[in-house]
Amino acid sequence: MGNLTVCKRGAEPAPGWEATSKRDAEDSRYYAPVQDKKAVRPAQKRVWDYPARNGSLLLQVRREDYGDGRKAKIRPWRWTGEEWQPGFEEHIDRAEIPVYQLGEVKRAIASGTPVFIVEGEPCADLMRSLGLVATTNIGGAKKWRESDSADLAGAQVILVPDRDEPGLAHMERIAHDFPDAQWLYAFPDSPVWNNLPSSQGLDVADWIKDHGLTKEDILATVGSKRRGPAVARVEPRHRKKQDWTFMDICERIKEIQQLSDPGEREWEMQTLAHQTGRSVAHLYKVYDRARQNQPAFALTDAIDLLDKSPEKFDWLVAGLLPMATTALLYAEGGTGKTLLANSIIKAVTCGQNWNGFPTKQGKVLLLQTDEPAIVTAQNLKIAGFQASLPPGQLFINYSWQFTQMQQLREAITAHKPVLVVIDSLTSSNRTATVEEKDVEYARCLYDLRDIAMELGVAILVLHHENKTGGVRGSTAIKANVSEVWHLARNNLLAPTQRLLDIEKSRAGCSGLFQLQLDVDDYTWQHQGDFDPSQVGADSERSSPPASLPLKARLLNFLEERPGVPFEVEELVGEFGSNRETVRKTLDRLWRSGLVQTSE
Repeated sequence: MGNLTVCKRGAEPAPGWEATSKRDAEDSRYYAPVQDKKAVRPAQKRVWDYPARNGSLLLQVRREDYGDGRKAKIRPWRWTGEEWQPGFEEHIDRAEIPVYQLGEVKRAIASGTPVFIVEGEPCADLMRSLGLVATTNIGGAKKWRESDSADLAGAQVILVPDRDEPGLAHMERIAHDFPDAQWLYAFPDSPVWNNLPSSQGLDVADWIKDHGLTKEDILATVGSKRRGPAVARVEPRHRKKQDWTFMDICERIKEIQQLSDPGEREWEMQTLAHQTGRSVAHLYKVYDRARQNQPAFALTDAIDLLDKSPEKFDWLVAGLLPMATTALLYAEGGTGKTLLANSIIKAVTCGQNWNGFPTKQGKVLLLQTDEPAIVTAQNLKIAGFQASLPPGQLFINYSWQFTQMQQLREAITAHKPVLVVIDSLTSSNRTATVEEKDVEYARCLYDLRDIAMELGVAILVLHHENKTGGVRGSTAIKANVSEVWHLARNNLLAPTQRLLDIEKSRAGCSGLFQLQLDVDDYTWQHQGDFDPSQVGADSERSSPPASLPLKARLLNFLEERPGVPFEVEELVGEFGSNRETVRKTLDRLWRSGLVQTSE
């Protein structure tokens, strides 16, 4: 409200001041600074487009005014390639979003026409309707980014602040990137500029409407930055504890996570914790909660889901590892998890079956931070990669960290691998600011899940076993992936034999398999389901034992007769089961990609 002053009765208030209803003991009125009140917007819905820099659909800002004084609902919507969905923070890198009306801005830069930077799309549109070039940034005040300044490189910039503290601070932030910018102050003669409100100040659109201004009126008011009272730029790290809002903290953490230097990331997180009076672990916890709550609560008709869903999974390794998902392979050190992953990599890159399981041929990205490059090279040579690997199919990186998630996304987009192998979770998470036992340690796996789903790639993460034979670290590690494989030794087996246990599968995979490692060429032989009663027995059996489930017996029977077609009735007679049971079992095998059918 400002400081009240007392005037003599009958005195006229000074410009910018108004009489109040209060009087002093001598019946003299109190006067106070005039308070701006924005007009109530009429009930309406508006949409502003933010296409990508290449002109393709990217983002919309949708605003709904209710016409009764309630705060407007403003929300960004992103284009998925098929439909508009609310929210973008976890799906689109902020740097990918250009300034508003980028095409007009670029043409203005080329022709030397001034560009007005305002706060909000309505202000920009009103100025554009007068024949001026105006732009703004997504999100309004406090949301200007370096990429926005890059979009205006070479422009003759005119800064147009809203008449309140955040509005002026916003333009002063932009002025750091455009020190030669000129300024336009709406209501230029108003004393309110010397005593700005903390929010809800009038803007250039209010000024234009109130005074019926023209393009010429506006251009005549452009000038240099004013001296006198101003709002200093407030950097997050210099704020007081009470100045931080929840959204400010989330935005700051997101910015910190994009820093490439791990030491700088840790320093900035500690600084943020100090400034907000909270621990680093607590900041990560609330940030994770905010991310989990980001998607809008949208309902999908089950019929639409069923109509759009494919008949069967798209498999990387049929019946074992689907596409567009994340898997965890964990084992005790020295068990051979890296060699097992290498054997799958070889099958995928060379377009070969893996132990009879069909694979999707394609490129593989190996993020190997657990062993030296010379060891990786030696292992690949022993496994026969040098003789069989086609060029341009396997790419390796030895330094990637989970804090470089954006770089991973860009690499997948550029090279289009069908499989990403991360060896290992621990060595690729060395820069984590929380311990392995903390729930926050596993949040990076949610980021991997999003990448896998969005880009349609399978991601296999290698990890270590704890002393009790479980996944080392937080239980959230196992919970945050879709598939979990456990490779282990067993006292009943030979030193080169292992058990592969499918402990968890959202794709419906299951099994406890016996594997044999050939130490001469690092190949793995799938020896079927593990049966303790058969350990040590002659492996050359003419047919699988009847104690095996029908699914296993059918699969073994068909694998021994590759390329031979069978009718359902033939298999019914072979296995002595009823037709419906055999048909349903074959259908499950087909959906798992383990058998083929012909119409």
